[in-house]
Amino acid sequence: MQAQQDNRAIRRNAQQVARNQLHKRFYYISLICRVAFMIAISIILSQTHNTQKKDLWIWLIIYLIDMFFTRFMNWYRYRHNIHDENYNSFPIYKRVNRFHHLFDMAWYAYGAYLVWGEYKGTTDDSLYKMALAMVILETIHYATPFIFIALICICYPCLMRILPIISDATNGASQKEINDLVTKTVDPQFFQDHDESHRTCAICMCDFEMGENVRYLPCKHYYHDKCVDGWLKGHRNCPCCRQDINGITENPV
Repeated sequence: MQAQQDNRAIRRNAQQVARNQLHKRFYYISLICRVAFMIAISIILSQTHNTQKKDLWIWLIIYLIDMFFTRFMNWYRYRHNIHDENYNSFPIYKRVNRFHHLFDMAWYAYGAYLVWGEYKGTTDDSLYKMALAMVILETIHYATPFIFIALICICYPCLMRILPIISDATNGASQKEINDLVTKTVDPQFFQDHDESHRTCAICMCDFEMGENVRYLPCKHYYHDKCVDGWLKGHRNCPCCRQDINGITENPV
């Protein structure tokens, strides 16, 4: 038992070291990019200090100060090896970081209002172009998680078809076993036998429509034949309940 605990501790430490190394690489890459942006912003601000767009100039200079503060926060985090496991052990850093994120979002919203609202179309000066570039970069930063989730939802059906092809074929069902499964065509009787909550294929997340073929598994779950056939070529069980198509339950969830 003690040996197992020691092995787990060693694995956790090795994983933590690997994460720290990866974080450091991203930190240095981000630092180089941010420093380049800060130099460019400083040059633009020095050349446009007499501009009539004072609110845009002030937004950009505070944005520059915020970039310096962000670099300091990142340095402090890596200097004290702050990560998810010990984050709560640094209450002051936690509160400051939370306020900093809120300020970033509010200042980004104000900058977006300036470049896409009050000064929209005034693309003839470098101050506006620099502010627009920073707002676009921040927009991409905030939108990345939502774009990633949307891509997962869009690509999920494609992955369900591709993964069985690249997986070990010996783990899947034979074509004869797949063809032997009960298959029905969606007709008015199908909609009478299944209520609205059971009229969606759990693989592609699309509703069953008239004329489509539905493949029934022994566990009573059913899917579009094209959807489940791709799955069964790489797996012998139901995607939902993990019951084998021959009636044997494997790794139930």
